[in-house]
Amino acid sequence: SHAIVDRFADARLLVLGEGGTVEIAHEALLRQWTALEGWLIEASGDLQLAVEIERSADAWTNNGEQEDRLLLRGERLAAAETLLRQDNFRQRLGPEREAYVAACRALAERVRREREAAEARASRWRRGVGWAVAALAIVVLVAGFKVYDQSRVNADTQVKLDLRGLQNAELSQSLGDRQQAL
Repeated sequence: SHAIVDRFADARLLVLGEGGTVEIAHEALLRQWTALEGWLIEASGDLQLAVEIERSADAWTNNGEQEDRLLLRGERLAAAETLLRQDNFRQRLGPEREAYVAACRALAERVRREREAAEARASRWRRGVGWAVAALAIVVLVAGFKVYDQSRVNADTQVKLDLRGLQNAELSQSLGDRQQAL
């Protein structure tokens, strides 16, 4: 394929750029060469992503490699990593931009680990609260049974005292009646 590209470049239909890039010199080539048009349409998403990586990586480098400049996340990051596995795009992007994608991955992994740690802490806290509520419920139940049991004992004692009081009153009455009878 390099021989074909070189022949088109010699015929001034393609322009060879830095880093192995190839540009179309004449729009008529696109209209007449339908296979090329199909290839370009097929590769347009990759080309747009490569441009996005270039711009983002350059901004990251120019601003002191600040973490807030690491913009690739989720599906875009996965697509960028896939793109870098292709030799032609790896060569086009170069090691600086590859480092940018690696830094985006490192940030994504750190954020994932921090999120998982926070979720684990929250889960432990919820379990601890659950156990505390269960323990409190048991204490309240035991205290309730104690209060109920004590109130039954107090009621029984009061009944016995009332009964003794009545017996004593009857005995006093009976003794009083005998003394009057004598």
